[in-house]
Amino acid sequence: MSYNVFKDRITVYHFAGDTIEKYSFGDEVPVGIHEGFAVRASE
Repeated sequence: MSYNVFKDRITVYHFAGDTIEKYSFGDEVPVGIHEGFAVRASE
């Protein structure tokens, strides 16, 4: 996961599926280790 402080965006790399998803700062970001589990990056 990387965070761009200038754009308030989070980029999540799914290595197993070879996909990339982008989220806004404060969005719930799904975590692949447990189904239904998510984290929220906020100030």
